[in-house]
Amino acid sequence: RVQGSTHELAERLAKTLRQRRMKTLDNFRENWWEWKIKNHLPPEDVSMLLKWSEGVSGILEKRLEMACGDFTQFPVCKWFLESLQDSFSEGYFGVLNCDFANNSSEPRQWLPMAILGGDAEDMIKMRIILPDSLHAGGSPEFNNGIDKIHSQVLPNFVLRLTQLKAVMVTQAHDTDLLRNKMLALMMTA
Repeated sequence: RVQGSTHELAERLAKTLRQRRMKTLDNFRENWWEWKIKNHLPPEDVSMLLKWSEGVSGILEKRLEMACGDFTQFPVCKWFLESLQDSFSEGYFGVLNCDFANNSSEPRQWLPMAILGGDAEDMIKMRIILPDSLHAGGSPEFNNGIDKIHSQVLPNFVLRLTQLKAVMVTQAHDTDLLRNKMLALMMTA
C-alpha cells in the first residue's frame, strides 16, 4: 500500500513521467522547442529541461568539434562553428530541429564556403541559432577581413564593373558608327 495524500502521489507520478519523457535527445529537442519557441511547456518541465541543458550543450559542442575539426583551418568555417557553439553555450538548441540533408537535385552554384553566410541567415530566420551568436565567432583577423571586403573590395569591384560596362557601351556605339559610315560609303560609291 502507498502512503501519502493524493496530491503528493500525483506530484510523484508527474515527476516520474517527466523524467521518462526526457530519456533521449529527441525528447529533449521536442520539449525545448515547445518551451523556447512555442511557449507551451509547463513550468514543472522547464526545470527538468534546464537541468539537461548543460549536459546536452557539452555533448553537442564536442560532437561539433569532432565533426568539423578539419575545417577550422578555414576562417569562415571556424566562424560558423563558433557561432553554433555560442548558441549552445547560451542554452539555445534550435539546431536540433534542423535537417541538413540536401534534397535538391541540382548542385549548388556557389563556392562551398561562401554559402555559409546565407545558411547562417536562414538559420536565424528558422530560429535555429540566436542572432547574437553570429557575432561571437571569428577572430579579429577574420572580422577585419570581412570589414575590408565590405569597405574596399566590393566597392572597388562594383566600380570596375561599371567602368567595364562603360567601355563595352562605348565600343558598341563606335561599332554602330563605323557600320553606318561603311553603309553610307557603299551607297555613295
